[in-house]
Amino acid sequence: MNLFLLSIYLIYTLMRYLKIYEEFDEIPNNFVRLDSIGHVLDPNEGLIYALLKRGGYDQMNPYDVDEHEVQGLSDEDMEVLDKHWLSVDTLVKDKINFDLIETTKELALDYLDEGDRLIIYAFISDILVYTKIFSHDVESVKYPKYFKNRLDIINSSDEINYIIRLDDKKYYFQSERSKELSSLVKEYFPTEKVDGHRT
Repeated sequence: MNLFLLSIYLIYTLMRYLKIYEEFDEIPNNFVRLDSIGHVLDPNEGLIYALLKRGGYDQMNPYDVDEHEVQGLSDEDMEVLDKHWLSVDTLVKDKINFDLIETTKELALDYLDEGDRLIIYAFISDILVYTKIFSHDVESVKYPKYFKNRLDIINSSDEINYIIRLDDKKYYFQSERSKELSSLVKEYFPTEKVDGHRT
């Protein structure tokens, strides 16, 4: 009887293992191979998974696509990635209030003269879509790149939250100055969502 139960247990364990193996082994049809680094890409979520030597992919350890992480990609794989990893600039340029951006810069001139650095962030549904940095030495703009699911969220909303941040010369966050400046901006743009609290 014990031998019979042991046989049943072994068969059950084997079948369970094979089921897990089969599920683990399947790469979804919409995933994109990045053979130059031995990974696959989920083009909707923007997650990369390592390919396994025995076949399949490592479902348990995905990581986000990052500009630093993709440096090892071949030119061919980079072209494939760029078809899915798109900048938000065309989606948000008509949504961002650039009068608010320029007015904030003008209101911050006294702080900038003291050596502070002004950073203006714009978020849609808590997704960063725009960063503007001003100082006496630097003026830069960045529109992030995202994949389909986040791009769809950004495209479906016009509500923007602006975060205004002042850093000192050593790039330490100036909480009180940031709140003070954001309050001034709110007076000029009362219908916009402006915050100086988030770091």
